[in-house]
Parts: sequence; structure tokens; C-alpha cells
Amino acid sequence: MNFSEITSPLAGAKSDAVNYDLIANITIGLVNIGMAAAQLVLGYLAYRASR
Repeated sequence: MNFSEITSPLAGAKSDAVNYDLIANITIGLVNIGMAAAQLVLGYLAYRASR
């Protein structure tokens, strides 16, 4: 249990919201990495096909 959760429920809710933002940002980052990896693979396949 965090100290902020003991001191005030509002602070606890605020930290939960921050955690949700962090999870959302990480998810978006993973999606972006996945899309970049897919582009690399497609680019490599196109390069191989054009040789």
C-alpha cells in the first residue's frame, strides 16, 4: 500500500489514473514498434523480390 493511498483517497485515485496513462502509453508504444517491425519485414521482402 502506498503512503498516498493511506493519506487520501483522492491521491490514490490520482496515482491509479497515472498508472492507466502509463499502460496506455506503453500499449501505444508497443503497437508503434510492431508496425515499424512489420514495415521492416515488408520492405525486406520487397527488396528480396526485386533482386
